[in-house]
Amino acid sequence: MKGFTIFRHSLLLVLRNWQEALRIGALPVLAVMLVGLLTIGPAGFAALQAEPETLDPALASGVILTVLVGMVAMLVIVVNWHRFVLLEEYPGGWVPSLHPALVLGYFGRFLLLSLLMSLALFPVLFVVGLFGPASVIVLPIVMLGLTILFYRLAVILPAGAIGQPITLAQAWEATKGSSPSILMAMLLLFLVNVVAQTVVTILALVVPILALALSLPVSVVLALAGVSILTTLHGHYVEGRPID
Repeated sequence: MKGFTIFRHSLLLVLRNWQEALRIGALPVLAVMLVGLLTIGPAGFAALQAEPETLDPALASGVILTVLVGMVAMLVIVVNWHRFVLLEEYPGGWVPSLHPALVLGYFGRFLLLSLLMSLALFPVLFVVGLFGPASVIVLPIVMLGLTILFYRLAVILPAGAIGQPITLAQAWEATKGSSPSILMAMLLLFLVNVVAQTVVTILALVVPILALALSLPVSVVLALAGVSILTTLHGHYVEGRPID
C-alpha cells in the first residue's frame, strides 16, 4: 500500500498547495504561450496540425524557439516546486526565482538519466529487432523495469534542485526496496491521467468552452503530481520523512 500512499501524498501536495503552484507556474506558462503566439501564431498552429510534415522554415524557427522557452520554463517550475516542498521555500510573488545554476544542473542530471535509459533500452530493441514479433511480448515488461530504474535513480533531480546533490550510487542505495511502491504509484498516476484526459475529451464534444477552460489546469495538476512523486520519493527514501 505504500505505492498508493506515495501517489496520494504527491497529489495532495499539489491540491493543498494550489496557490503556491499557481504562483510558481503561472508566469512561466504564460511566457511560453506568449512566445508561441508571437512566433507561431494561430495560423501557424493550424498549419502544424494540418500538415506538420511540410513545415515552413520561418515557422520552424518559431517552433524551435517556443520549445526551448518551454523547456526552460518547465525546468524553472520543477526546481522551484522541489524547493517549495522540501525546503519550504515559498514563492515571494508571481515571478518565480530563476536559480540558473540549479536549473542548469537539473538539466544536466536529466540528460544523464536519459542517456542511461537509452543505453539500457538499446540492447532490448536490438533483441526485439533480431527475433521479430515473438520477442515484442517482453517489451512492456522491460519498459516497466526501465521506469522503475529511472525513478529510483531520479531522486538525484530533487536532491540537486535543493542544493544537496547525491550520486547515482547513493540514489540506488537509498531507494532499495522501493520498486513495488514506485510501480504502483506510477500506474495510479497513469490511470488518473487516462481518466482525466478522457473526461476532458468527452467534455470537448459536449461543452467545448468548458473543456478548453479545464484542459490546461488539469494538465498542470497532473504534471506537478508526477513531479511531486519524485519529490516524495526523495523526501521519504533519501531524507527519511514520513508520508503516512
